[in-house]
Amino acid sequence: MAENTDGDDRPSRIDKLFSDGEMDKSNRSRRRARMLLEDFKSELAVADPNDATLDRVMEDFLAECVLGAAWYQAKYKNARRWVYFYIGVNILAIVFLPISLILLSKGWLWLELKGTTGQVTSQIAGLLTGILGVQKTLSTWYASQQRYAMWFKSASDLKSIYYGVTRKWAACVERNRAGFVAELRDATIAARKIIDAEELDYYQKLVLPSFDILDLLTAGRVATSSLVTSLLPSTPATPIAVIGRTAIPAAGSPLAETTDGEDPNGLVIAPGGPRPRSDVQLYVPQAAKTWAGIGDPEASHIGQSNWIAYASWTNDGKPIQKFVSSWIVPQPPALADSQVIYLFSGMQTADRNTILQPVLQWGSHGDGLPGDIATGPFWTVASWRVGLDGAWHSKHVRVYPGDRVTGVITLDQMAGGGFHYTCEFEGLTDTFLPTVAPIAELNQCVQTLEAYVKETLRTPYDLDPGLYPATPDVVFEDISVEVDGKTVRPPWAPKTVPPTSAVADRCKLLGTGAQTAVQIVFR
Repeated sequence: MAENTDGDDRPSRIDKLFSDGEMDKSNRSRRRARMLLEDFKSELAVADPNDATLDRVMEDFLAECVLGAAWYQAKYKNARRWVYFYIGVNILAIVFLPISLILLSKGWLWLELKGTTGQVTSQIAGLLTGILGVQKTLSTWYASQQRYAMWFKSASDLKSIYYGVTRKWAACVERNRAGFVAELRDATIAARKIIDAEELDYYQKLVLPSFDILDLLTAGRVATSSLVTSLLPSTPATPIAVIGRTAIPAAGSPLAETTDGEDPNGLVIAPGGPRPRSDVQLYVPQAAKTWAGIGDPEASHIGQSNWIAYASWTNDGKPIQKFVSSWIVPQPPALADSQVIYLFSGMQTADRNTILQPVLQWGSHGDGLPGDIATGPFWTVASWRVGLDGAWHSKHVRVYPGDRVTGVITLDQMAGGGFHYTCEFEGLTDTFLPTVAPIAELNQCVQTLEAYVKETLRTPYDLDPGLYPATPDVVFEDISVEVDGKTVRPPWAPKTVPPTSAVADRCKLLGTGAQTAVQIVFR
């Protein structure tokens, strides 16, 4: 331990820095290092204090090694204090949030607004969803910035260099000043490398807080709404079941029967065209209905298809066992109107009355369940089975421009006088959709751009240029069609509908890559 000028046994300034840390704005400066020079010389028992060259080398070493270690020590200790603070805040939130809601339900505000229970509940749930969403985002971001292990390790490594030098050279500097200076320079370089490595790693992993308003308003709305409705009186909560990571209305809830309870007779835009809302069902495994299958002559509504561009191939041999296709989620349209855009690969029956399709969708078709990621002016994926007997879809999963999505349709078995298929997006379990009941053979493969503007029911028609995705092209690639255990290369037949020159120039579909890719071009 260094000697102290006042003759007591208190630790030197260097030892205190190692213990307490320091985050001075002028940290690692020569001026700060010069303040520690006498302590360092005393530790080493340097006899001649007037060697300018030795002083400069010592100052460089102190700036990098000692002051660097002090900075990391302070960061580590400060981060520990923030950990305790965050734990305390979250404990208070857990304790007082339910209490506050209960008190609110019994207070004067509740009595005053008793006639608008549903509206008050929605407003409280929306406010809490926003507050908790921001809190979660900030907490996640702050946690990602706290590099406890790296700070602790950097401080320890720098201290080890310092103590290694002092143990080796204490009372020995005068015997070999040249050797001491050389080793001190090497130690300074080693200390600087530790600091540079930590800083480089920090900037490579630097994350800025991200506020996606839609995510903040939708990600936690089910849990928040359930909490509010369960605590506020006279507001029955919707029964919720959990599948995977997503909550949905439980079997028996009226919301589990149709995609939206507001207007069962209104039209929604499903793949294949507008349909009555009651025709469109969310597939719920716990309460799956027996779907109509082969030979069902009844149809509540036949969709009006608006396939802008597509390529098709019809198989006339043994049944297709698997159809796989990948594509990249494009940029959103430049103009957000009432358009609904579908990009999908699919398989349909010979009479084209039934299609199974993994669909990438932009826009809202009027769908939305509590717990289901609603469709809207953003990209989602879902699996669809559309026929004369209605339309069913899996849950919608949010995806983002640049994501690669892979749709897979598989022949599960041939039984019950028909065919059983499954449809899903690879890696997204919530998009799994089986046909349940046997259907006719799906022998026609398609790659399709389908698009609608809600105000227009006539078909076919084209969209204005700004309503299409703002991406030069979308390529369906890595296409794999398996028949009888072998991969076939379909001779795709591209078409553009309606066949107008304006559409053909702006939005056309091309076969490329020896029938292993299909390209849809937006102009």
